[in-house]
Amino acid sequence: MNPILDRTLRLAVICSVAALLLGFVNSLTAPQIEQHKKEELQRALNELVVSGEAGEAEALDNILVSARYPITDGGDLTGYILALNGSGYGGEMKLLASYSLDGTLLKAILMENNETPGLGKKAEKSEYMDKFIGRGQEGNPIPTVKSMLEKPDAVGGSTITFTGVSRALAAGSDYIREGN
Repeated sequence: MNPILDRTLRLAVICSVAALLLGFVNSLTAPQIEQHKKEELQRALNELVVSGEAGEAEALDNILVSARYPITDGGDLTGYILALNGSGYGGEMKLLASYSLDGTLLKAILMENNETPGLGKKAEKSEYMDKFIGRGQEGNPIPTVKSMLEKPDAVGGSTITFTGVSRALAAGSDYIREGN
């Protein structure tokens, strides 16, 4: 047999076996991964609700705000949790943030990202979001540039991450204030 044909057939068999094994492993792990994502979302929603409870998600046709969860307390609407999309150094970022009805940011969590470990990954910590909390209402905007911060050096080295997070949070605040 031709050596090139022999190698080609062997490589094709190896690739086929590998693909079958990967498909099998994926079929076994996919349900657990999906369950884990649901549990992680529920934990985040519970953490974001200051008082009351979050309702069911409403999908939105908005580039930056993809879904909203109404927050009710005693039957009264008190705010929203928004699923936000940002763009950072590592690409797309997914955030969840809770807002009062006047657009004030109450809490925020960076859910999914591919930011640089040690720099951009700092945005996953709750302390990172503290610079945005309590802002967003009329006359007190969410800082979207470093010069709007009291301590601009707090985001040193991760300007693109800061910009992506801040613009997403500001878009959420604008969305709430515009009455959507």
